[in-house]
Amino acid sequence: MSVVSLRIPKIRLPKLLRRPGGPPLAEALEQAAQNLRGASPAYLADLAAILEALQAAAAHLPTVYDGDRLAELYQLASGPIGVASVCGQAPFDAALISLCDLLDHLKIQQAWDREAIEVHVRALHMLLLGQVRADSPGAEAVLDGLRQVSQRYAAGTG
Repeated sequence: MSVVSLRIPKIRLPKLLRRPGGPPLAEALEQAAQNLRGASPAYLADLAAILEALQAAAAHLPTVYDGDRLAELYQLASGPIGVASVCGQAPFDAALISLCDLLDHLKIQQAWDREAIEVHVRALHMLLLGQVRADSPGAEAVLDGLRQVSQRYAAGTG
């Protein structure tokens, strides 16, 4: 009979956070914001590549429910959630979330709506490539429309 011992390492972060010193909070936040602004072009390029993959997948959507294709789309759409907000493109994030909500509802109902998926992908294109500015009333109108589409399936009335 062998004996198994369990070791739980001590987490140093709480201790480090309580240690005095370091920059003031406002300065640390500003430095973090500068770091994120510097990384934004790389993040936006990654989002553009993900959008391209979503567009390619949407171009070959089946006409009937396909759980594997749905899972592929969900993985593409859910992975980058949060990145666009860091880059000042929060509406793109909201559209990704709406697409994921739609895909969740379709999966639960074992339903398929090619047009609803394509509408989301076209909206993502418009939002990321600047056809609809992130800070404009048009962006909110696009998001409201997407929410209405996904909510039809949330209510089970797709």
